[in-house]
Amino acid sequence: MPRQKKGKKIEEDHVREPEIDEQEDVDEDEGDQPPTSIDPYEVLNVERTATEGDVKKAYRRLALLHHPDKVDPEKRDDAHKKFQEIVFAYGVLSDSDRRKTYDATGSLEDTSGEMFGWKEYFDEMYKKAVTKEMIEEDKKQYKESGEERDDILRFYTESKGDLDIVFENVVHSNVLEDETRFRDIINEAIKSGDVKPYKKYTGESAATKSARRKAAKKEEQEAEELATELGIGKKVMDGDENTLGELIRKRNAARMNNFLDDLEKKYASTGGRKKSKKASDNPPTEEEFLATQKKIGKGRKR
Repeated sequence: MPRQKKGKKIEEDHVREPEIDEQEDVDEDEGDQPPTSIDPYEVLNVERTATEGDVKKAYRRLALLHHPDKVDPEKRDDAHKKFQEIVFAYGVLSDSDRRKTYDATGSLEDTSGEMFGWKEYFDEMYKKAVTKEMIEEDKKQYKESGEERDDILRFYTESKGDLDIVFENVVHSNVLEDETRFRDIINEAIKSGDVKPYKKYTGESAATKSARRKAAKKEEQEAEELATELGIGKKVMDGDENTLGELIRKRNAARMNNFLDDLEKKYASTGGRKKSKKASDNPPTEEEFLATQKKIGKGRKR
């Protein structure tokens, strides 16, 4: 009898194992599946009557804002998911047949099969999303269309006059180049009654203004130094399609390497070799690791 019970337990375990493996396979493949549950119009924030040009412009703006290579490493998973949705939405709405199918059925299932080649399409769009030409063209359209002014005043109002938040959220904004122009736009809007004269803006101290410009200069200098180090400065200026994305990726990689170097210095012993070995044998706890990462990240923020 005991032997039979033991045998039964083994058989039950054998039955359960494939179910666990199957679930693991599903989880692993999940990231490669197109996000068919989205509303492409909602993702791109365009009307159903949007023209091909409207769709393209909306895609470019969102691709620039949410490209995974433009965010910090810890935010990359969320950015990757958002970027997938943006690319898939554009893939549907930029193709007349796929768009007609979606408009007629309300379903994206028929647009995600092998004929779409989703994986290859996403990979291609990922590579092309950040280019010099694309940024310059979008910047020009953004300013001329009046969208920039709308965004400046919107973020000014939402932040109750915090220019730091305005610059963080307005696409293509540059503190060193745009602050005077942004202030002119805001001041004119205050004068005409379009926005309120928030105290945080009207009473901003000279020290705050100076700190913002100093941080912007430092960031610009770091970018130039990295471009020189990578030997791609001239290519970026000349509009090479691949080097701008490369610069962004390398910069994120450099930040991570610096973080690991700082972490190693913190936990490596300053004593003899024996102590150093002991430090490596006792790696930091997860709490210590996260605390150090937070401290280093805080030091690098503007």
